Amino acid sequence: MADNAEKCAPCIKKKVDALIAHTSKKFAETDRGWLETFSEDQLDKMIPTVIEKEVTKEVNVLTDAQKAALAYGEKVLKERREKLIKGIQTNAKDVWSDADLDDMDEVKLEKVFISINKVKIDEFDYSVAGEVELNVNECKEAPLLLTGAKLKTK
Repeated sequence: MADNAEKCAPCIKKKVDALIAHTSKKFAETDRGWLETFSEDQLDKMIPTVIEKEVTKEVNVLTDAQKAALAYGEKVLKERREKLIKGIQTNAKDVWSDADLDDMDEVKLEKVFISINKVKIDEFDYSVAGEVELNVNECKEAPLLLTGAKLKTK
């Protein structure tokens, strides 16, 4: 054993240093003399085995209901965006190109829409029959008109 220790003294010292410095803290500086009496093969057997464990976590996993709600929300936002763009281009196509409007976020689109149309996007048209014309002369009472209906006077 002494013959082996002399031949590989630098190697043994290196392995003993590694064992003492290892994070497992199995060996301390006080163990150096004892550890240097072992051969390289014996020291190799003392090196702690590192077990690597792969950890995977699923973060922010959506339920089926949440996925459906998200899909519905995206659909509604897309329809609203298309409505805004259509409303802007109906009244100012020569000013706003498709590329200009596609680059805008929804807040800017709504501001442009309101400034051009002077109405809010979410105002509803409650007229059932579209444009309705009534002849006032035929009515004995003042008519109750639907929203969007126009009074035709002669």
